[in-house]
Amino acid sequence: PGQPSVAKRKKLAVESVFNRFDDDEVDEAPRKRKLVPLDYEDEEKGADVSAVTGGKGVNTEEKRKHIKSLIEKIPTAKPELFNYPLDWSVVDT
Repeated sequence: PGQPSVAKRKKLAVESVFNRFDDDEVDEAPRKRKLVPLDYEDEEKGADVSAVTGGKGVNTEEKRKHIKSLIEKIPTAKPELFNYPLDWSVVDT
C-alpha cells in the first residue's frame, strides 16, 4: 500500500547497461613514454660513495675498520639497548 510502485521505472536494455564502452575505446589507453636512462658522470658516482664513507679515496681496509667501529658502538646487552637515548621526533616522522 505505502510502497512506491516498481512498474513506473523505465526499463533499460541489458546491452545499454553492460556494454557501455566499445572494445575500440578500451584499447585506446594513453601511450606510455619511452624511458630515457640517466647518465651519471664518474665524479657524481664518486661523490655518492665518498659522502657515505666520510672521505675521498678511502680504501677497502679503511672501510672495513669504519664499519667495524660502527658495529662495536651498537649495544648488545638488553639493559644497554633499552637505556640508549632515542630522538623520537625523528623516529615518528
